[in-house]
Amino acid sequence: MFQSDTEIERRQCERLLVRCPVKFKARSEGKVIEGSSKDFSDGGVGIFTRKRLKADTRLEMQIKLFPELKPLSIAGKVVWVDKQRPGLWRAGVSFDELAFIKVMKLLVGPKAT
Repeated sequence: MFQSDTEIERRQCERLLVRCPVKFKARSEGKVIEGSSKDFSDGGVGIFTRKRLKADTRLEMQIKLFPELKPLSIAGKVVWVDKQRPGLWRAGVSFDELAFIKVMKLLVGPKAT
């Protein structure tokens, strides 16, 4: 069985399994939706939500990686959506470039000089 280029590309990025609360809203809407992360990769985050999202939707997200810190504000775009079971969706969200840098600085810490 052959994998499509998209399937191969999706699996090339190493994933870090991190469950944390995620709040987000589509830039075109004002309603805040709650969900949770499944994993992070070097370019985005997998999220679970009860609301079906549409591919190419631009999101503003608040990700609570650490309980003692304020949520991280990150922008991104929905790349794919998959129904897990009735009432539960999983979505892949790619980070905007600047958002990706924020996440890396938070996870890795300041660069040593």
